[in-house]
Amino acid sequence: MDKAKSGQVLIIAGMHRSGTSFVSSILKEAGLHVGERLSPGEAGNTKGFFENTDFVKLHAKILKNAGLNAWSLDTVKRVSPELREEAIKTVSDNSQPGPWGWKDPRTTLFLDFWMELLPDAKFLFVFRSPWEVVDSLFRRGDKAFQEDPVLALKVWEHYNRLSIDFYNRHKDRSLLAHVDAVATDPAPLVDALRNRLSLPLSMPASTTFDKSMFKTEPKGSHRPALVRECFPEIFQLWEDLENSTELKPANHNGCNGSAPDFGKQVFTDWMELRKTQSSLSKLEKALGAAQSDLDQSNQRIEWIERSKIWKIRSKLNAIRELLLK
Repeated sequence: MDKAKSGQVLIIAGMHRSGTSFVSSILKEAGLHVGERLSPGEAGNTKGFFENTDFVKLHAKILKNAGLNAWSLDTVKRVSPELREEAIKTVSDNSQPGPWGWKDPRTTLFLDFWMELLPDAKFLFVFRSPWEVVDSLFRRGDKAFQEDPVLALKVWEHYNRLSIDFYNRHKDRSLLAHVDAVATDPAPLVDALRNRLSLPLSMPASTTFDKSMFKTEPKGSHRPALVRECFPEIFQLWEDLENSTELKPANHNGCNGSAPDFGKQVFTDWMELRKTQSSLSKLEKALGAAQSDLDQSNQRIEWIERSKIWKIRSKLNAIRELLLK
């Protein structure tokens, strides 16, 4: 790698669906070069992911080579020499004279690898509550979580434990950001990156990211209490993240997992689930009836078309017979 060619590097990491795209969009507006080849948007994120596909493909290769994927709860023990060389080339191909970096949640799985390869790099970790991330993953419809819903929570724990462990070991080069704080006001994040991590960024006048795509948990939700009661070690990690970050939302008083009507709300969810299933069953029946009517209509159309063709053929045959006489 040509260090003289490269400006300061910021690596943006964190669990999937935690707002890393939102944060990356702000930093792009602030002057951070996040790549030329960025992943396009899709239904769950129409503004794009602000992910450099060079690094996304590299991380996917490393995981596949180790027999893992983005949802695995194991870590890559060793990166092959060939993939290490590819990583060096990827950095060289993407280096910029000014501040640059990349965002890919999978980076969280290779933090020590990247620190070894880029000893002067700075790291930004974005985190979001486990219940909001899980809800976002469920809405996105990943097959892995449909088969094992609790896996979504375990993956959240895996990514965020790697993040906070690295952050605690390397506070001189790392920043931990609560995504709600950035969504409320991006200025403190940009200031912290400039002052604490010495990144030459400017305050963005605006952001191209659509905040309406960023859904938050309704006030009074019982899901925090559900996580606290059923998965106390994960709730404790969430509290550790909140207590460790200096970028908290305004008027933030820490975690509050209490819900006075927790049992009632669980039963309400149960009832709503059954109502949804009942509505879906009725819709399926209506769809079946509509499909049956459509099939019958198509059959009638085919019969009419065949009848027309038969009549035309009969007339043509009659004309031929007259001409032959």
